[in-house]
Amino acid sequence: MTQPVGVDDALDTLVQQFSDPLACLRELVQNSLDAGSRQIDVAFDHADGVMTIEIQDYGEGMDRAIIDTRLTRLFSSSKDGDFTKIGRFGIGFVSVFALAPDAVVVDTGRGGERWRIVFKADRSFTRIALDEPVAGTRVRILKAVSAAEHEALQARAGEVLRYWCKHVDGEIWLDGDLVSGPLALDAVCQVRHVEEGTEVLVGVPTDGRTFAGFYNKGLTLHEGAEQGLPGLAFKVSSRYLEHTLTRDNVLHDAQYERAMTIVRRLAGVPLHQALWAQASQAQDAATWRAVGDRLRAGTLPPELARAPLFPAEGGALSVEALRKAADRVYHAPAADALTARRHRAGDRVLLVGAAALGPAREVVGREVPALHRAFVLPRLPEGPAEAERFRPLQEAARRLFEGLGAKLQGVVLAHLPSLADDAAITAADVSEPVPMAEIRKLDAGFLARKRTLVVNVDHPTVAHLIRLAAREPAVAAWMLARLFFLGLPVDAGRDAALMAATLKARPEVAR
Repeated sequence: MTQPVGVDDALDTLVQQFSDPLACLRELVQNSLDAGSRQIDVAFDHADGVMTIEIQDYGEGMDRAIIDTRLTRLFSSSKDGDFTKIGRFGIGFVSVFALAPDAVVVDTGRGGERWRIVFKADRSFTRIALDEPVAGTRVRILKAVSAAEHEALQARAGEVLRYWCKHVDGEIWLDGDLVSGPLALDAVCQVRHVEEGTEVLVGVPTDGRTFAGFYNKGLTLHEGAEQGLPGLAFKVSSRYLEHTLTRDNVLHDAQYERAMTIVRRLAGVPLHQALWAQASQAQDAATWRAVGDRLRAGTLPPELARAPLFPAEGGALSVEALRKAADRVYHAPAADALTARRHRAGDRVLLVGAAALGPAREVVGREVPALHRAFVLPRLPEGPAEAERFRPLQEAARRLFEGLGAKLQGVVLAHLPSLADDAAITAADVSEPVPMAEIRKLDAGFLARKRTLVVNVDHPTVAHLIRLAAREPAVAAWMLARLFFLGLPVDAGRDAALMAATLKARPEVAR
């Protein structure tokens, strides 16, 4: 025959469910919030070998009727069915005995009544009427411990409160430090949904770790990753969510499913729209890394593939547009004459920093080359003075190169700031961008196309050659030619021809 369970046995069972004795702080904070307190002060003290943990709230206190029917009748609860209060199981105050205290003192008052209830270690209690007014409810837990034990419990209390009470609707203070705060994510980008009784945040976490948090009135019900969306973080605080009886998870009921529907909706178009807008206006690495993560996750809503994202010459490009132009995509740090010219020619030039190149590579399926390493746009100098000083070198270089059989359209002086190591290049058309693959092209023969020799005024040696050409034009042209051919495969015949053409051009040799 089954024996009836005694009250002491039932109470022991309730107490023993608290594997962490300091979880009692969570329960007491919850009770204080249910009493309407917007501030709760927790303080630790240790004197004469006795630790005191004090929890003070400023909500509705208790009169004798409440003390007799609820506080001291530990299995009673009036909270069932009231979504403004979450302590449904009537075990909040019982939790203080998980600390095995020597005594627990409760001071409280309501409606002109003020009472002190003293619980002994065996959980028996005495009710005492007080003369002085009492604001709210104050709970003091007393226990004989060593100084080291007190310090360890005090440190652990901070961890407990910061975990369980981090987002409560009010202020939780521990020894003068605020340990609560608003619902927030450590996210690169996030979106929020708010309605009566419910607040939801979904974002791309800064550390890239999947995270899910569930709270009721800011009190933690459950945190973890198993319910999260891959690569995303979210938090739901709702008065409709409840914990399981063991308090180790959120209850998966209709209210939970409704909350998750909101989470999944926010994780789609709203979050990606916010991230896309942030990326199109920012060059910070964290934002673009988040974009790359979302592209790799393969969860991009179809309509977002057509939304502007990558800043580019001519306007921001979408993922879809970038994929279509994959073979003609370049990047540059800023818009200039070269980016405008290549855009008109049909190329797509991303105006982004290094941070955005990873996501761009995800889209086009290859490295995105730098435009200024693929093309150079000569810029002719302004004013006649520089052109006049250049004329002796210009004429000598034309004679020398033509003497080698090169088909020249002409010799010009131009600024080539991106080619600091090249004294001269050739171009089919100096008014158009020159592909880097063709800057050393110089053909001879009947069918060869004429090219222009472009002398780089930005090269440090060219200024010296211009001055030298005023006295020794042939020598200056020879040095320019050697610099042009520098780095190309050695051709002994061409080198000899170059020297012969130079000597022939010198007046004293000609005589």
